[in-house]
Amino acid sequence: MQVNRLNVSPFGHTRLLLGSLILMLGCSPEQTSTKPASTNPDPLPLSSRVSHAPNSLSLGRTSYAASEACKECHEEEYSTWHDSYHRTMTQWASTETVLAPFDTTLKSRGRTYELEQRNDEFWVTMLEPELDRLISARGVDQDHIVNLPTRAHKVVMTTGSNIAQTYWVETEDSLQNLPWMYHIEEKKWIPAEDSFLFPPTDQRFFYDWNALCAKCHSVAAKPGLEEDGSYSTQVAELGIACESCHGPGEPHIAFQRSRQDRTVGKEERDLPAKDPIVNPEKLSHDLSSQICAQCHSNYREADFEKWLAAGSDYLPGQDLETQVTMHRFGLKETQTDYADGHWMDGTARTGGDEYLGMIQSPCYTQGELSCLSCHSLHNYASPIDQMIPQSDENESCLKCHESMRNDIGRHTHHEEDSSGSLCINCHMPHTSYALFKGIRSHRIVSPNATESAKSGRPNACNLCHLDQTLAWTANHLEDWYQQPIPDLHPQQEAVSSTLRHALRGDAAQRVIAAWNLGWQPATEISKTDWQAPILAQLLDDPYSVVRYVAFRSLKELPGFQDLEYDFLSDSESRQEAASHVLETWRQQGKEAARAENGRLLLNSEGQLDEGLLNQLLNERDDRPIVIAE
Repeated sequence: MQVNRLNVSPFGHTRLLLGSLILMLGCSPEQTSTKPASTNPDPLPLSSRVSHAPNSLSLGRTSYAASEACKECHEEEYSTWHDSYHRTMTQWASTETVLAPFDTTLKSRGRTYELEQRNDEFWVTMLEPELDRLISARGVDQDHIVNLPTRAHKVVMTTGSNIAQTYWVETEDSLQNLPWMYHIEEKKWIPAEDSFLFPPTDQRFFYDWNALCAKCHSVAAKPGLEEDGSYSTQVAELGIACESCHGPGEPHIAFQRSRQDRTVGKEERDLPAKDPIVNPEKLSHDLSSQICAQCHSNYREADFEKWLAAGSDYLPGQDLETQVTMHRFGLKETQTDYADGHWMDGTARTGGDEYLGMIQSPCYTQGELSCLSCHSLHNYASPIDQMIPQSDENESCLKCHESMRNDIGRHTHHEEDSSGSLCINCHMPHTSYALFKGIRSHRIVSPNATESAKSGRPNACNLCHLDQTLAWTANHLEDWYQQPIPDLHPQQEAVSSTLRHALRGDAAQRVIAAWNLGWQPATEISKTDWQAPILAQLLDDPYSVVRYVAFRSLKELPGFQDLEYDFLSDSESRQEAASHVLETWRQQGKEAARAENGRLLLNSEGQLDEGLLNQLLNERDDRPIVIAE
């Protein structure tokens, strides 16, 4: 029989069990007092009232009107926002919003998750997240704890609607993620710990939505951390909505209505000097970009405890960097919080943190580049990246570099209608990682072989000409742009740069190489007859995400579209899959076309040079890498 959540707390037995288990494990007992009812001084708009709102989250904050109120006067802007993935970033769980199949059983790392749909509701039966985290934190061998109780949790919210979707369940204190992610395109459930570029782990990943995700996945989040460790979170609206970029709407509405009220004398209206709403297009390029930086960057709050209690004081139009410490390269705080987020030359390599790249670009530091130079929240070609129409076809760049418009081939040394004459391919290559794919760098700089040799950051030339060495790139850059040729390691002179990163690089280099090995513009130039053996080696990579990205790139190659492979299987099974890929490649008879191509590790018969291959693999950089998307 289902317990009525409004009248009876479903958490009591878990609290008792936690107390017993904590004592058994030698921990201090935690506070077990019942959480008081949350008090919310902010009004809750009637349009936002929902019967299934969780106890730790309420909608509506003073001064915020919510996006529905904007529709009356800004119907077109509302419509384009409504069609975007910003709107659907966080939603209440329903049959319309939940994209994953929920009549299934998921198993990972010794835990079982029973998923089911009950009419219009979605439920997960699993071990209480708080208890699961406690067991892991104490390092207890779960095999020594039998008959751990599970409980049915109602899924109350979703995050994501384009690439992947995460699901949130309510615990006594907060909203916790179901530790699985649903990949929408692949139609596949993936454990959360295997969905990010993290070192191999046996631990499950649980997150507090209230403390971690609310900041960027809702409007005006106030986490509301209380003394007992629970949350009474308030947000103005779920998802990324109008007031995320324009600021609180209530003062704007009051200003406009008062100004239009002809029954009240001008002296009685008590109007502010100007409309308080913010239009990002009318701000300076830096203040405009900082609106996006609220979420598309990485930083430390000036007072994190204050933020956990009351949220941020930042409003659009203000200088964000007076309130936070942006994780710029070289800062002590950056090294502590964001150590793997940059390449060694300071270029941000974490997808989603585009602001950290853009502010290092000459176009920004010496010009007026902003996020709105290329992107639009309302006039976009596609909701996927919200690019201004034709901005990915050089138009955004030519606004400032007009002299190149009629003879761009002279600058690029490529055919004018080729991918090599697209500005973004040379100046914004895919050297960041997030969400199972390469992301364009937003540090707009020119390819530089010396920087690549020193920092390990792949350059645009070798990410397109996948089969060429770094020495090849250095020679062309010297010939075309008079860049000095650096001193190179013998391997950098003899082996394909991308291949070298794929086999001996660190996890970030390997995943970027794996993605670019399947990138269509690059395979059109570098052909598709040699990548399979290299990608096969990555099918048994220690990092699960590297394996997955390599698998997806393999499926882009002729003859491998129907390849079956489970990147979560054991190493023996993964090695069998790699052997199958290698044998399939050999049966295709393509080796002759690349015979004696040493830079691709192929001998005179077109077969892999096992000795050099193993040498590169033995030199692999296995230091732990964390890309915190």
